Amino acid sequence: MFKESKAEELYLSSFDTRKVTSTCSMFAFSNITTIDISNFDTNKVTTTERMFSNMTNLKIIYFSDKFSLKLQVVQICFYFVKI
Repeated sequence: MFKESKAEELYLSSFDTRKVTSTCSMFAFSNITTIDISNFDTNKVTTTERMFSNMTNLKIIYFSDKFSLKLQVVQICFYFVKI
C-alpha cells in the first residue's frame, strides 16, 4: 500500500484496519522517518512479513495496544531497520 513511498511522515490514525489480514510489505522500501499506526487493529492479521523491510530512514513508530504481534508469521518484519 505504501511500499516505496517518498513521504517522510505518515499518520494513519484514521485508517480502519479491523478487517485486514495481511500487512505484508506494507511500508517496505519507503523513505518514511515517522509513522503513526497507533490506531491499527491487527487482531485479524496473520502475517506481517516484510512490513517494515528496508526502511532505512525510519526513526519513530507510534504503536498502541491494538497492534498485536501474536501473529502466525512475523518473518523479517523489521528487516534492515535500525530504530
